[in-house]
Amino acid sequence: MVDMEKFDLLIDTNYVPTDEEVLQIQEYLSEPLQDLKSIEDKVTAAELHLQNLRREQAKLVQGIDKYRRLISPVRRLPADILREIFLSCLPEDRNPTMSCDEAPMLLTRICSVWRSIAMSTPRLWAALHIPVPKSGPVFEASYDPTTGARRLITSVVDARLEAVVGWMQRSGTLPLSFSLAEIDVYPPTNHAKTFLKCIAEQRSRWKNIALVCAGSSLTDFRKIPPSDVPLLQLLSIRVSRPEFAANTEELKWKDSPIFSAAGITSLSLCFLDTPLFGFPFSWSQLTHFGLEADRWNTTADTSVDDLTSILENCPNLVSCQLRLGHGSNPQHRVVFPPISLPRLESMKIYDAVQIPTFFAAILAPSLRKLEYLADGRARAAPNSSAFSRLLAGVGGNLEELIVTIGIFETDDAAELFPLCPALRTLVIASTPLVPPTSHSDDKPATISSSFLKVLNCVPNLEKFECHTEANFSDEALLEFILRKHSGKDLALKPLKSVYVLFKRCQTIDIIPLLEDQIANGLSLTLKYPPRTYRGPFSPYEGLPPALKADPYFYLQSPY
Repeated sequence: MVDMEKFDLLIDTNYVPTDEEVLQIQEYLSEPLQDLKSIEDKVTAAELHLQNLRREQAKLVQGIDKYRRLISPVRRLPADILREIFLSCLPEDRNPTMSCDEAPMLLTRICSVWRSIAMSTPRLWAALHIPVPKSGPVFEASYDPTTGARRLITSVVDARLEAVVGWMQRSGTLPLSFSLAEIDVYPPTNHAKTFLKCIAEQRSRWKNIALVCAGSSLTDFRKIPPSDVPLLQLLSIRVSRPEFAANTEELKWKDSPIFSAAGITSLSLCFLDTPLFGFPFSWSQLTHFGLEADRWNTTADTSVDDLTSILENCPNLVSCQLRLGHGSNPQHRVVFPPISLPRLESMKIYDAVQIPTFFAAILAPSLRKLEYLADGRARAAPNSSAFSRLLAGVGGNLEELIVTIGIFETDDAAELFPLCPALRTLVIASTPLVPPTSHSDDKPATISSSFLKVLNCVPNLEKFECHTEANFSDEALLEFILRKHSGKDLALKPLKSVYVLFKRCQTIDIIPLLEDQIANGLSLTLKYPPRTYRGPFSPYEGLPPALKADPYFYLQSPY
């Protein structure tokens, strides 16, 4: 009999047994190994029996399900109920596409009854997104998945045109919403014009029109008289490719009759290369206004002074989106008159000019959501920055704030957050236009542990997201969350959601330490890079990256 007590003391050590000891251990294990083999045989027999039972179960379920499907309650739903269900399947944030993978097309491929109901429900077909096929070089040719034949761009255009015509026919007499996208490609084609001509046949029913097109594709569109579009409420135009035609008369947007349509209440214009002041809009009836200037332009299309005059004439705005390019800042006035927007609830600004006096003039006491994105190139002192001046006029009832890194520092935040006492949601967003920090720059990080301490002074904060520059420690984040949930300060509301994207590795796992808070409803998402993440000073720098197993993975540059 082998004495195993001495070996018990050696378990979990790095001791190397002698040949004699190896034989002793093997002799000892012979009986346990026989017991293990017996148990494994029983497990194998039990698994085989279980497999047989599962096969019998599957066979019975298959037979039962055939009859269950026959008496399924959904088969007996009235057509009007099914129509309402079908309408709930439509996308909420965009127009439906022609894809068979989503409603309404998907609903026509379930069964003949559903197809008949879907095809006879005009509201399912009252909106459509139309992508104009690209004309540029195709490095991976498109082939028909059923025949393997090469698909030509002309055949794709013809098929989509036929689909658009059928779509409009099924919509009956309802108002129509279209979004059309012509990607900036070369050489130019007339395909976008062809699609616009097709939907223009029903322009008397246009309600919402959003176009992304080259300027040359919109020549006929701009000539549509306002009497032809009596139902038009939303008009969005983004010029995807600037035009440099010799005939400049073609490019005079403000002479376009369609802009005089009496019912337009939502207007978005991007890259029109034409000053907007003087356009024949009914500014006072607009509830949404969007203006996007070319951020790389060095000349102003619509100056800040003109923009001020426009906003002064838009007292009924509920939402507003402005992108002020670098060219919007030449020789603006020093003092701006008050810009009163009493009904404004949502505002998004991309600010590449940072004119404090302009933003100080904006008065929007009803504003609930503000998205302020800046490139950080001209950050002024907090008491005179454009952002702080803007908050002073709109922050009183602000509940959601989305900002980019670089527009304020921790010290600034301590002064800015008291300007928005009702703040519930704070999102630190990323932007590709923030210049990188130099390794020789010893300036402290903006979103640091000190920043989280400042957030403790925001009493109503319930949702915090940080998508960039999360330079605070795991310990500081834990302390921030625990303090918000401690209940010691009755003025502090507990957090409902926290999302942080770190660019460093995890130091401690704080999730187990927050089990109680998570059980009580806290949604906590913390993302860390892998150990091999190639950040600054990476020891892997210069080595080729590992190939991705997913053949559809494309590495996208962050800039």
